[in-house]
Amino acid sequence: MASTSGNKSMVTILNISYTKNFTTGKGTARYLKEPNKTAKLASSKPFNTYANNVDSLRGTESSTTVGWLVSGFSGGSLVAGKIISWATAKTILTKIAGPVAVVSNAVALSSWFYYYNKLEKSWSNLK
Repeated sequence: MASTSGNKSMVTILNISYTKNFTTGKGTARYLKEPNKTAKLASSKPFNTYANNVDSLRGTESSTTVGWLVSGFSGGSLVAGKIISWATAKTILTKIAGPVAVVSNAVALSSWFYYYNKLEKSWSNLK
């Protein structure tokens, strides 16, 4: 196989993904409704950082129910360039999912927001 991609769960709904094409040596990054960005795989540390952050975000979702909670909170309307604070997320999630869901998923939620914020920063570093 000449290419790989990271595109599952809430990451898919939010259009957060990457593709690495080893035949052409180029990678494509997608983030929310922003235009795609491309990079040369051999020389792009920022692209690899972005790809790692996508995988970390996806891993957090696939091992927990956090994707469902984030979906309910965001409605797919996260905005590029906006960091999400835990306090804001907790307030919104408490109203949507209820306090029990927030408490029982606190570690997963904090991990998701941590990786989402890292991902947003790594997106801005892509040229």
